[in-house]
This record gives sequence, C-alpha cells and structure tokens, in this order.
Amino acid sequence: ECDDNVVLAVLTDAAAVCLAHGLPSVAANDATAATVKNILVIDWGATGLSLTHLTNLGSSSSSNVLSTVRSTTSSSLSGSAIRTLLVKHCAQLFERKNRLPLGTIMEESKKARLKLQNVCDETLRTLSKSNSVPVTIDGLYDGLDLNVVISKPRFDVLCHSLLRQAEEILMTFAHVVPDDGNKEGETKKRQRYDAVL
Repeated sequence: ECDDNVVLAVLTDAAAVCLAHGLPSVAANDATAATVKNILVIDWGATGLSLTHLTNLGSSSSSNVLSTVRSTTSSSLSGSAIRTLLVKHCAQLFERKNRLPLGTIMEESKKARLKLQNVCDETLRTLSKSNSVPVTIDGLYDGLDLNVVISKPRFDVLCHSLLRQAEEILMTFAHVVPDDGNKEGETKKRQRYDAVL
C-alpha cells in the first residue's frame, strides 16, 4: 500500500487516442486556431467497430478536459467477420473447382475449415502489404489442394457489405445529437466534428 500515489485522471481508450494525437491541444500552438470541441474516435479492430464522441469541456486551449458524450460498439463488424467472408469465398472456389457440393468444407470437414481459417488469417495480414496473395493449402480435403489468388479489388468486393454496414452505423452515430430535452435517438441537428481519428 502506497499513500503517496494520487490519481489525477482516468482515461478512456478514446481519450488516450486523442491525447496521443495531440488533440485537443492542437490549437494551443496557433493563437488564431479555434479550440477543438467535438472529436469522433473510430476504432475498427479485431473485436468490432467502436465509435466514441468526445467533447472538450475546457474553456481555453490550456485547460483541456475531455468528456465522453456517447459511445457505441458493433461486434458484428469484427475481424472474425472479415475472416469468415474470406474463408467462405475460398471454400466456394475450392468446391466449384473440384466439383464438390457447396458447403462441404464449411459444414462437413472441421479439420479443413480450421486449416482454411488459419491460412486466411495470414492472408489478411499479407493483403494489407501487397496487391494480391496466393492462398495455398496442400491436401485441404480428400487429398485435393487449394490454390487461389486473392487480390485487393476482389477482397474489397467481398467486404462491400461490411463496409456498407459500417457506413450506416457511422452516419447514424454522427447525425444523432442527444440533448437533455430530446429522447435518446432523436435528432436535434447534425453534429460537426472538428476531428475524426
């Protein structure tokens, strides 16, 4: 037990991101700049899409107090959802090429599905650095090999539905401004964000 420690503040993840990027103290370096009031932090990671609206309660650029106005998370837009899209696509290509009934890999062979998931995880990491990635598995199912190439444009087409869902969530979140007089979810006016991370 140490009585000398004093907690000065508790930071949420979104507030820590803002401070790491120098917000809202960006205006402190420029006397003519307006103080950043509203910040939207977008975090699309492995666990889902998280949106957090922060506001600067400080009255000057030297006293910045960040407050979380609202936050939402959609776990349906997680990294595993993206991987599942790629796994299903590769499985369908494999089944068509080898004249197997559709759904064979995903439904009948747990071993083949796990192999494909592991390779697709690596494919996603590699695809962020290159324009196309070969997906190769020797003996995926009944001694048959998988050899397909996934390009960034093909991947974008696969993820189109997830990107649309993310866009809808973002637009809904950005346009709703709860007020004391309004019920949650009613629109008062469109919110203008000074910074989006």
